[in-house]
Amino acid sequence: MATTHLATASGASDDLKHVLDTARDALDHEFQRAERLDAKARGQATLAGSWFTVALTASALVFRSGNTPAWLTITLVGCLILGGLSLALLLHASSRVWRLQTRDEVTPATLDAMEQAAGGDPNFARNMIKTYRAILDGAQQANAARATALEPTKGRFRSPALFWWGVLFFGLIEVIAALLSRVL
Repeated sequence: MATTHLATASGASDDLKHVLDTARDALDHEFQRAERLDAKARGQATLAGSWFTVALTASALVFRSGNTPAWLTITLVGCLILGGLSLALLLHASSRVWRLQTRDEVTPATLDAMEQAAGGDPNFARNMIKTYRAILDGAQQANAARATALEPTKGRFRSPALFWWGVLFFGLIEVIAALLSRVL
């Protein structure tokens, strides 16, 4: 990586190399954590959307049969509305996890300053560590925001998991009602 080259080019000790390697590992960990949070939110949304489609298909088959009792029609329409609302709320809540977290810890000006400092600035090591610290802090804050959006400790009624369970529950009621319509 370029920072390793800069660190060794400036005559920095192996200590700086180890610090920078540790900082890069920490940043890689935060990147992987962001990917896992995003994948969890996407997985919930995908499963909920697929299940809603299955439940919708089951309801459509019942409605297509022609002689649907009123109680069943009310049950299916109610579950369709509540399941669809749950799915919409799940997608909205999940979008807070998916939202890009823009950060400006490293800019072209930062890189220019690093390049100039690499030529022999006695504070190069300290400045590199400060830069990595700022980048890591920004990544950790972004992941904390993603984790809170995915599993909030306050305002649990805005949780994607709650809406996910709503889609699954109302879809299950739809499928059971559709099956009962065939049996009864």
